[in-house]
Amino acid sequence: MCDVYLSYDEKLGIQAIGNTADDLPPVPGEHPTIARDSEYKRYGTLSLLAGIDLVTGEVTSVSSLIKRTSLKTAK
Repeated sequence: MCDVYLSYDEKLGIQAIGNTADDLPPVPGEHPTIARDSEYKRYGTLSLLAGIDLVTGEVTSVSSLIKRTSLKTAK
């Protein structure tokens, strides 16, 4: 007999975004960590469903669906 403890979770409406510029390296005296521009591109939203075995930490399944933003609203 084998005991299996599974947990499933869903996250809906995750924003799929990308940077418009490369990250800037740290500058001593100015900013101690990587700097990132506040502008980004929207690629739509992502819905994620994942299952994990709580004993081993193994991911048993991952399912995702991407909803693209239309070109009219992405500008």
